[in-house]
Amino acid sequence: MICDGALSYVGKIPTNLPRRLVPAVKPERILAAIHADGVADVITLPGQEGLVPSNQIVANAADPVSISLRFHEALCEIDGFLWRHFDSEVHPTATIHPVAVVADRDVRIGANVQVGPTSVSLERTVLDEGVRVGVGVTVGLDGF
Repeated sequence: MICDGALSYVGKIPTNLPRRLVPAVKPERILAAIHADGVADVITLPGQEGLVPSNQIVANAADPVSISLRFHEALCEIDGFLWRHFDSEVHPTATIHPVAVVADRDVRIGANVQVGPTSVSLERTVLDEGVRVGVGVTVGLDGF
């Protein structure tokens, strides 16, 4: 750690989230990060601290991406910080195939959504109005 930071999210440089922490290794990516809207803090390699304004660096590490993912995991463990659980909600005009699976919580299915057979909607899935989920599709897999 080099200085304290005020972050709310971990993301890539072009991610549209406020007060985010981003890993940046190459000098051109560091430059892009410090000028991007919403980037509060940067994790970079040891020896590259001079490329980042002192108010935007939180840490340096041999593997900035891995460290940023550890920050993300820590934020996810704070109950209610990034997500508040709710019982799944299905709009009355949505069509859910009888052999589709929808998680009991944290799924919101909007108006005129069609969910096909053998598809799966995992927790933390939001299907906005008019979305069509095809046969055998899984929505809500872990990703960066």
